[in-house]
Amino acid sequence: MTTAGQRITWLRDTIGRWEAFLLFVLVMTFICGAQVSQYFLRSSNISIALAGMTPAAIVALPMTLIIVTGEIDISVGSVVGLCATFMAVCLEHGLPVQAAMLLGIIAGTLAGLLNGIIVVYGGLPSLVVTIGTLALYRGIAQIILKERGVSGFPEWYQILDSEQLAPRRSHGVQSSLCCSLLGSRSFCTRPIGAAHCTQSATTVRPPGSLGLM
Repeated sequence: MTTAGQRITWLRDTIGRWEAFLLFVLVMTFICGAQVSQYFLRSSNISIALAGMTPAAIVALPMTLIIVTGEIDISVGSVVGLCATFMAVCLEHGLPVQAAMLLGIIAGTLAGLLNGIIVVYGGLPSLVVTIGTLALYRGIAQIILKERGVSGFPEWYQILDSEQLAPRRSHGVQSSLCCSLLGSRSFCTRPIGAAHCTQSATTVRPPGSLGLM
């Protein structure tokens, strides 16, 4: 095959990938948004949008690695709620915010560990397991909170998502991107991750399939 033919084949395969389609949709969203509203591309609007997506990005990072391995976890929403519940109750009992955050992270880690143990050692499908733990973790959170709200957070904590910190909102996004890059690098350098990454990269897709198989 000539060099020109190789370039055409590479270009066709690249455009036909699902990632290229998503990039196209993203670019078109920015173009259409800028045409509809003059405020769409302003730094304040973009910072608010990025800050709003940061929690979802943090949850999406481990979910991406799970999906790459051929598994699924649909209990992530309940785990997030459980972590927030533990943190709120710890604050309610007078613990410092830093300690409450740490205990919330520990609660989420133990919840994920339980999912992994059941899937690996129990031999059950991850979909079935996480359907059950979704209800379990949500029920535990409801039992702890007893359908009430928790207030009394420190003032510095309450303004973390306010307009006073708008110029700093990009820090959360930067942290998410760094975690994504480090997590992907760590995953792909391990034997199981390298195998999945190699298989995904060498999978032959029919032209024009956009990665939908």
